[in-house]
Amino acid sequence: MIKFFTKIRQNMITDNKFGKYLIYAVGEIILVVIGILIALQINNWNENRKAEKIELTYLIRLKNDLEKDTLYLENKMQYLKGEKAKIYQFVHQLYNVQKTEKEFKQLYILQSYVTESLVLQTSTYEELKNTGLTNIFQNESLKIEILDLYREYQIAADHFIEINNFTAREIFSKSASVGIKYYVPDLYDEKRLFEGTNWEFINDPNSESFKLIEDTQINYYIKYGYLIGHFEDLLIKSKSLFFKINKELSKEEDKV
Repeated sequence: MIKFFTKIRQNMITDNKFGKYLIYAVGEIILVVIGILIALQINNWNENRKAEKIELTYLIRLKNDLEKDTLYLENKMQYLKGEKAKIYQFVHQLYNVQKTEKEFKQLYILQSYVTESLVLQTSTYEELKNTGLTNIFQNESLKIEILDLYREYQIAADHFIEINNFTAREIFSKSASVGIKYYVPDLYDEKRLFEGTNWEFINDPNSESFKLIEDTQINYYIKYGYLIGHFEDLLIKSKSLFFKINKELSKEEDKV
């Protein structure tokens, strides 16, 4: 093809048809420019298609992560609500007279000392962040919501650590030794091992041991309330993002 155009150009120059040659040369330049533009357009189209495929892949992965997260958050929230109910029952029974050591044991096991952590599916987001692909999402509002949610995930996880450290250091450590033997009946399986263990403090609201147990459970009750609040907030936002991503994926399916 190049030889063909070169031959035509040479013939025009030989025949001294400069005007026609000039027009031809301009036309040839225009054809080359058009060819380059078409090639660039095709290249851009291919790059856009690649970017769309990558975006689609990450949206699907984020959707799957959020589906697991919502189930996880719901289960954790219900579990802590159950622990709060145990403490409620414990405190209300605490002021009843425990007539025997057996009654005391049954009461004592109602206490709750849960150290809850926040373990969410963040690998897809971390991959996006570490590879610099967080800007791949074309829907700007969706991108902002994704970034905001995972930022809140991290804030909540840090808060969980702070709360657990505080309760372990300032609260649990002070009352851990009170009646602790009753948590390990398989270790203290002989009656003589319990000799000297005073359980009757439970019937004296003014005793130091009674107050330690009561205060500890009240603090854990408050702690669970904070954690449940985090779970509820993250659950609402996770579900919202899940449905928005699902909607975005539906749009992509309609294009096909």
